[in-house]
Amino acid sequence: MKYVGRKEKNKTYEVRKAIYVLIFNDNNEIVVLNVKNFGYILPCENKDLPKDEIFKKISEEIGHELRDIKLQDKIGAYYHIKVDSEIIYCDVKADVYVAKVYESGNDETIDGHEIIWKKPEAIYEKMALDFQRDILETIIRQGVS
Repeated sequence: MKYVGRKEKNKTYEVRKAIYVLIFNDNNEIVVLNVKNFGYILPCENKDLPKDEIFKKISEEIGHELRDIKLQDKIGAYYHIKVDSEIIYCDVKADVYVAKVYESGNDETIDGHEIIWKKPEAIYEKMALDFQRDILETIIRQGVS
């Protein structure tokens, strides 16, 4: 598993297991979520749920069934986020899947986050988390396997 980011000494990291799904439409655009007060992120879910439930939940969230789902990569990352006034140090271990939808879905998620369809190259620099930029960089360089 490839890791990105740098682990800071003397910090307690919360391990997060996640599944990220790069969802492509017929125009080779991916869906990103614009989360208020945070920025652009890839659709993801906690890995505690069975994979089929995760894919169903993401499908419901964007308003379209995911098809042709396949494992693309595994990635680990050290990062931190600020929630209210607290800094949370995260050690994410993620499975990255790719999937297709055959038409664009909703304009916002059921949680009220804006859904944006963009080419990976167009959204790369705007991602809120470094390791998600790394995921997109791999897709840009290698394409979808």
